[in-house]
Amino acid sequence: MSSIAELKKKLTEEQRAFYKNKILSSTMKVESWISFLSIVSLLDKKGDKRTKTLNELTIGSLLLILFSIFATIISKKLYFLLGIPLFTVVAISLYIHKKKHEGNDLNNYLRLFFIPILHVLKDKAGSKAKLSAKIDFRNPRNANEPKKSKVNGRKQSLYTPTYITAKILLQDNVLLAFMFREDIKDLEWRKRNPRGKIKYKSKTKIVHHCLFNLRFPTSEYLWLGKTLENTFITKEDDYYLVKSKIKVKRIGDDYLHVKAFLDNIKAIYELFKPTAQQEKANNIRRQEEDDSFLESYVWYGGYFERYDYDSFDHAYYEHGVYDEKASVFDS
Repeated sequence: MSSIAELKKKLTEEQRAFYKNKILSSTMKVESWISFLSIVSLLDKKGDKRTKTLNELTIGSLLLILFSIFATIISKKLYFLLGIPLFTVVAISLYIHKKKHEGNDLNNYLRLFFIPILHVLKDKAGSKAKLSAKIDFRNPRNANEPKKSKVNGRKQSLYTPTYITAKILLQDNVLLAFMFREDIKDLEWRKRNPRGKIKYKSKTKIVHHCLFNLRFPTSEYLWLGKTLENTFITKEDDYYLVKSKIKVKRIGDDYLHVKAFLDNIKAIYELFKPTAQQEKANNIRRQEEDDSFLESYVWYGGYFERYDYDSFDHAYYEHGVYDEKASVFDS
């Protein structure tokens, strides 16, 4: 298992720039996106674990400071006082080290959301398919100034990060475009209890937004006439235009699971049936592929549930598929 220092040495100049800035806009083959991001994602995952360890050690040092104080008071032995400056120095050092690691942290949506989607798109569009995407995995609270307001006597800070905007042509000639963003509301207020004591309270509300735009060619698909909630379908000259959205509200810092994204696309596909031309094309592909081949027009939810989402970020790197020459200019 490679250490953080060893992984950093393996980063290309472009990967190092992305790891630092956390923003990228490019058009690459799906396999190149996976190769480019896998080592960065693994590096971020190891960094998260180290940050957690440093945080636990910092808390432990603070507890030892308190222990030294109480031990001195109770035992009246002055040598316990020596622990106070010693553990204070350790706690400060650990805290500074932790903040440094937090500065390198990428938003977890990279490895918990985007990379799983890339692997699904590799199946559905092919590893050589071109994906145009703009990704921004900075900490939303550090990336931009919030919009501040007062709502019902509460101070509100609103952040509206857009993490992913992407477009790709699938194997069945369906053009898929999607965007993922959030509304993050940090609320703060004061509350006075019956005894007159003032308490300061805070709460975070998050709304996840996934927007979809799909174009189903009329030569490949026939619309069954059904629709879904928050989904609109119109027939153009040679394609059906589908506009759909997911909106999920949560209390507290939490992440939207990639299953919600995949289930929505699956539900959209169930509104259509393949034409005879599409069936013929699938029969040809079925003969050329092995038994594990799945028709590109079918988005079976159970199939994607078999993915271990959190292992995607490092599986490709650790099994030797990572390409050190992967470049954002590789098209």
